[in-house]
Amino acid sequence: MPPEKTGDKKAEASVPEAATPHTAKHVDADTPAPPAASMSAVPVGLNSLFPLSAVRDLPGQLSNEDKFALVSQLIALVDHFYVHLPLKRSMLAIDPIQNARLLLTQLGDYRNDIDFLQDFVGVFTSLRDLHTNFVLPAPWQGMVAFLPFLIEGFRDENGFPRYLVTKISPYVDLGKDFVPGVEVTHWNGTPMPYHVLDVAASQAGANPEAQRRRALSTLTTRTLSYQMPPHEDWARLSYIGAKGPAQIEYPWLVSGNPPAPGALETTRITSPHATAVGLDALSRDIQRLRERLFAPIGSSRANQAMGAAQGVGAPRSGEDGVTSFPQNLSYGTVDTPSGTLGYIRIWNFEIDDVDGFQKEVRRILGEMPRRGLILDVRSNPGGTIPAGERILQYLTSKTIRPEPVSFRATDFNRIMCGSIPELEPWRDSLDLAIRTGELFSQGVPLTTAEQANDTGRVYGGPTVVIIDAMCYSTCDFFVSGFQDHQIGPILGVDKRTGAGGANVWTHDLLQQIWQNSQLNPLQPLPNGASMRVALRRSTRVAKLDGIPVEGLGTKADVLHSYTRNDILNRNCDLYAHAAGLIVK
Repeated sequence: MPPEKTGDKKAEASVPEAATPHTAKHVDADTPAPPAASMSAVPVGLNSLFPLSAVRDLPGQLSNEDKFALVSQLIALVDHFYVHLPLKRSMLAIDPIQNARLLLTQLGDYRNDIDFLQDFVGVFTSLRDLHTNFVLPAPWQGMVAFLPFLIEGFRDENGFPRYLVTKISPYVDLGKDFVPGVEVTHWNGTPMPYHVLDVAASQAGANPEAQRRRALSTLTTRTLSYQMPPHEDWARLSYIGAKGPAQIEYPWLVSGNPPAPGALETTRITSPHATAVGLDALSRDIQRLRERLFAPIGSSRANQAMGAAQGVGAPRSGEDGVTSFPQNLSYGTVDTPSGTLGYIRIWNFEIDDVDGFQKEVRRILGEMPRRGLILDVRSNPGGTIPAGERILQYLTSKTIRPEPVSFRATDFNRIMCGSIPELEPWRDSLDLAIRTGELFSQGVPLTTAEQANDTGRVYGGPTVVIIDAMCYSTCDFFVSGFQDHQIGPILGVDKRTGAGGANVWTHDLLQQIWQNSQLNPLQPLPNGASMRVALRRSTRVAKLDGIPVEGLGTKADVLHSYTRNDILNRNCDLYAHAAGLIVK
């Protein structure tokens, strides 16, 4: 039974005092005082800037009844719908349902909402699954926390990890010595390699490479809709500048302005792509935050905002081409030691107009030089699954076989598939699975064979794909399909993709489906909170037929470690390496 109401009214969140402009504080090693906030102008798309320390003091808004509802709904989602539960119990030796039940026994012991949410979010994090996560309630939902600079890593000639500042927000003055290119050696006294590992431990990446890569992506930019605030109120960085070793302090700042909704976030069950989403929303929101913080003043170009290692930034023989999908695509040509090659960056597959996207990619491929094509999908968080699968045909003469997806064999999935026409193809196999003890339904693709092969090959030259461990979800579908159909080599700055092998549904979407059923296990969540769950798992085709993508991802054929030259000179070595794989 849920706990009784205490009768106490929820405390209303007071608005903290906004941050005031100051310059950054350069400090001596023995200086203990925290710095003041420093933003000379409010970045485009951000407002109401506060120091993180003020946000920590916001009063709690979750009653014990609210906490009970959150934990109960987590148990319902995982127990009845979560497709990877058997795999996670085996691969990670965890029991998320028991962990959640233990939370129910201590709801009255938490001092504040932050302490409760730390443990509650920890249950989701333990799944190492960015499809299955929690969107925090008010007042944290929509907030973003940041430091006004980016740090990226590379390995030196001895293989030792090193870290450089690559971007500084144009809205802040950090002094003449702290500039892009300086090497950061310590974070609050901790050597940078160890600090990155500490941050990685809190990330939900499916493998160690993904956790470390995600630690770098959230080192100075975090969205509090999906993540808990940093533990420190400010960061003291030790770095090597033009004048030698130095230190700088800067506070974490918080904006209360949420990201704009994505193309897929307003979909309902009646939308043609509402149930075909594969997206890492956390990484998508971090990309948007970087667009607002680091794009040049007056610029709306999304790709100008990313860090040097993640950004397009390649030497080109001409300007980027104009596209009708600027938030999803960039393209042009890149000059390499092997000659001038075509270059396409797919930032994400978050697309509602899949037909239009497919036609646009076909048009762009027609403009690419036939000498070779570099297809860059690093840090692509996914989107609409058919958008990723339907463009593979343009790169090969082989018949494309889309990846099948399967439900976990539970009574609730069986009932749901019997009541929704769109899910009917999975119903019979779920009936049989319940009888025979099979763990999963038969696999059925979300992209039909006709859609995956309606045009055929468009680009006749060789193609190489560049990946990292931030490639996720629909991007996993795309990269594994690229490899399974032997389209070309895969060059990885990490050993494998992020291993997000599923179709994700929101708690709201499932609740919409079950709202009129007497068996409904889903209830509204308090204070605008939400949850997402991996509902259908994907499996490979061809030589790896039936192997799950979740937790395993797609292995790179060839590895490339970022160099200092990549970080400071717009990926020169990376693109030269990619070109050398396909130009003989």
